[in-house]
Parts: sequence; structure tokens; C-alpha cells
Amino acid sequence: IFWPRGDSPQDDPTSPGTAETTNTATTVPPDPVASICGLEPGDQAIPTQAPEGATWTLHGTFAAPSIEGVGPGITADDGLTHCFAQSPTGALLAAINYAAMGQVDPLSSVDPRLVADTPEREALADEYASEPPTPTEGGTVQVVGFTLEEQSTGDIAVTLGIRVSDTGTMFSLTYTMRWESGDWKLVMPPGGDITPTPIEGSVDSAGLIPWAGA
Repeated sequence: IFWPRGDSPQDDPTSPGTAETTNTATTVPPDPVASICGLEPGDQAIPTQAPEGATWTLHGTFAAPSIEGVGPGITADDGLTHCFAQSPTGALLAAINYAAMGQVDPLSSVDPRLVADTPEREALADEYASEPPTPTEGGTVQVVGFTLEEQSTGDIAVTLGIRVSDTGTMFSLTYTMRWESGDWKLVMPPGGDITPTPIEGSVDSAGLIPWAGA
């Protein structure tokens, strides 16, 4: 699942973007709270091209990236991946990995290792405790692009472009990522829903930076 309360299909991965990362605008400075897995903050610029050096790993049928020094730095015994560098690129990887974890276990959408401590998270966790979510059937999906935007709060909005393989339909989802307790975590929106926005035309024409896994 790509948004906590919604239904989502899955997709076979495609070829990764290999363009060199060129970073320009400087964004949030490192938070005093150190990374829980010892990762250095690294480059604090918003990426304007697909990050290079990524290795893509399948979670179910969904591919998520890892980059040395950026994360994920922890793979838990239950397979959940987390701990990313406190940088915009770290927030990007954290958002994609959050989506990937939802493909494996819908309950990860309220896991404290992935989701910020907010009343919205607790409310949805209580709901899931009485009626656990189940994986949804449907076509497969894959990330095809992204954009990032720093917010005034210091959070980073990560917009992911998603393609549905059996129809070719594309849509975008925007995750708000917050540095909390030494890692990037999703901020659950009011009501627990992250609404998909249809993408017409190409990834480029939608203002997204192309990037996909293999």
C-alpha cells in the first residue's frame, strides 16, 4: 500500500536511472539528533537528477533503492528496512522504502520505525488493531520519478511518480518526511489518506525527475 488507508496495485520494476546527481539549492542543516545507525548527514542539497550509485532490491514485486552512505542502514529481523542519512536524498530513499515496506506488510504503514509520532498514526494504529488491513489485489506498480521540496517546518515533501504496469496509467503521491529520533519518518496526514494525483503525459512533462528500479 502506498497510502495508509488506501488501496494500491503493484508493479514489476523497470530499468534504473543512471544520471549523475547534480545538487544545487542548499536545504535543511543537520539536526542535532544523530542517525540511529551512525550515518553521516552528507550532502544537504536537493537532488535535481536521479541519484547515482543506487542498488535496487525487490520487496515483493516492488523495487526500492539503497545507496552506500545514504541508507537503508538497518534491515530488521522482520525484513523492514530503515535508517537513512539526514539529507534530502536520504528522505527520498526513505519515502520509496516506506512504499516498498507497505507492499510486504500493510501494517508497516503505522510502524513507529517508519512513521512519525503523531495523533494520526496512533488513531490509525488503533483502527488496525481491531481490523487489520490486508494486501490488495491488482496490477503491479513501480516508481518512475520524483521531486522534492523543503517545507517551512524543516520537513521534506517527497512526490513519487508511480506507473501501473498492466494499464500504463501513472499517478503521483506526496509523502511528508520528518527527521525524528534519528531517522526519516512519514508524517501521517489528517484522516490517514494520501490522495493519488493522475499524471497525464510523460514523467518529464509532469515535472518529475525520471528514476526507476531494476
